Amino acid sequence: MMIQVMVRELRAVERADLSIGPLTLVAGLNGAGKTSILSGVGRCLTGDAVPSWLNKSEAGQLVRSGATKGGVKVSTPQGEAVLAYPTAQVSQKGTPIKCSAIAAGLLSIPDLDSKKRTVVLADLLGATPTQDDLANFLKDAGLKPDTIERAWARIQKEGWDAVHKLAASKTAELKGAWQQVTKQAWGSKIGNTWTPDHYAEGRELAELETEARQAREAVEQGIAAQAADAADLERLRDVASKVEDRRVALQYAVAELADANKLVAGTEEQLKKVPSIEESQTAHKCPECEAALAIEGGKIVKAKPPRTAAEIKKIRDQRATLDGRLTALRVDVANKNAAVTTAKNQLQEAEAAKVQLGEQPTGPVEGVSVDLPALREAEAQAVARLEAAKRKADADRFNQQIAANQVLIEAFGPQGVRAKAVQRAVDRFNDEHLKSWCEAANWRPIQVTETLDFLYGGRPYEALSESEQMRVRIAVQVAAATIDGSEIVIIDRADTLDQRGRSGLVAGLRARWADRPSLIGMTYSERGLLPPLAKVGGRVYWLENGTAEEIGAAPIRGAA
Repeated sequence: MMIQVMVRELRAVERADLSIGPLTLVAGLNGAGKTSILSGVGRCLTGDAVPSWLNKSEAGQLVRSGATKGGVKVSTPQGEAVLAYPTAQVSQKGTPIKCSAIAAGLLSIPDLDSKKRTVVLADLLGATPTQDDLANFLKDAGLKPDTIERAWARIQKEGWDAVHKLAASKTAELKGAWQQVTKQAWGSKIGNTWTPDHYAEGRELAELETEARQAREAVEQGIAAQAADAADLERLRDVASKVEDRRVALQYAVAELADANKLVAGTEEQLKKVPSIEESQTAHKCPECEAALAIEGGKIVKAKPPRTAAEIKKIRDQRATLDGRLTALRVDVANKNAAVTTAKNQLQEAEAAKVQLGEQPTGPVEGVSVDLPALREAEAQAVARLEAAKRKADADRFNQQIAANQVLIEAFGPQGVRAKAVQRAVDRFNDEHLKSWCEAANWRPIQVTETLDFLYGGRPYEALSESEQMRVRIAVQVAAATIDGSEIVIIDRADTLDQRGRSGLVAGLRARWADRPSLIGMTYSERGLLPPLAKVGGRVYWLENGTAEEIGAAPIRGAA
């Protein structure tokens, strides 16, 4: 298949008419406009009209100086695609050439961060996890089968990223609940060992409730017995007379607590609306055109401008102010909770006194001796043990839920179940694509590891020379283009390869890309050094002074 390309008034290029078949090389001096041609063809075919370093309104900067409009047209007998500047509009007729962002060289998988690399590889390789994958990942977490089924149903409905975000939000909520109970910040170590004061190890809650009730009854009986004494009887009458006042006081305390809780809820809602610093996109420079790209929903998009220092400071100040206010309001809620408890106890005391007065004789009873302070102390200790047991039970329940949710967060995240599924697909990717490319190109083995990192000859991608990194990028690009059904590969800056690498590139394309079109950009200091690609059915174009000229034309095998 032969592809006709027409480039006009695009950056440094005034005019370029290319016939692209297998092994089509665009060469020229540094800055001659090779990248403008290759990027223009790629953007025309993918529809990604504007580099991330430009806004669409600034697309006029891509028009050659002195011209009013420019663009790219890519056509075959089956259809065409046209990219026009400065409007940055792409139009199509018929069935244009299929070309992904990876095949166009606009996205390099080895240069993505690990999370985005996982997402892109999963989409490329069709590595979709199954419900069994999720169940196997969670089998040692102690989660019930119905929990896993509900999680899977939600994943099917909302997607992995949404469920991962929801699980993270739930964990934050559980940690807040644990902190409310313990008055301390949650941590994995303290979460497993926290014990409140007065906690009675090994005592059952029902047993402690009985003990507290009996202690309270003993106090009431002691008060009733001691109330026969005239002085105590007078005190009892005084307390009983305050029933209505204390009922009003309880209502007031409950109302104040409700108002305080509303303030907390309102402040928490304000805090949710303040963006976090991590929500900003992470831009990655395209290794071919230096455009700033980002990934959203597994797609390549123009990266949003990063937040300014002033915006970041403003966000931090807002969050700090609201966090401080929320802390103070929560302390106020705790104090008002205590006030409600005190008011309840005082009302109960007055009501009990009123009941007891109806059972007492009008005069004192002789010979009654009750150690009421000791009874009250015993009651206080019993109540303290009961409340400590309740707090311990609540804290342990929240801690167990946090631990289970942490496992879910790991499972739903990019490095969890999805990564396992991707690894299976990666093994096939290594065996069926990268291995055969390296054999054809006579390059050292290129592999994707279990952690989705790239190796060349056993060495990590980050430790490779520029030429070796370029070999990895090209091998992965051609393999990806084969998988996603692209009909052309566009390889810019191939001059980064050493001589052996360049020979391997030609051999690899001839063996693994067969007679499909490929467009390669390389810098040469003079046209006399250009490779004789015509001998193997290729074409060479020399780009100089804004114009492309074909060098040593020859028929191309398989041309349409």
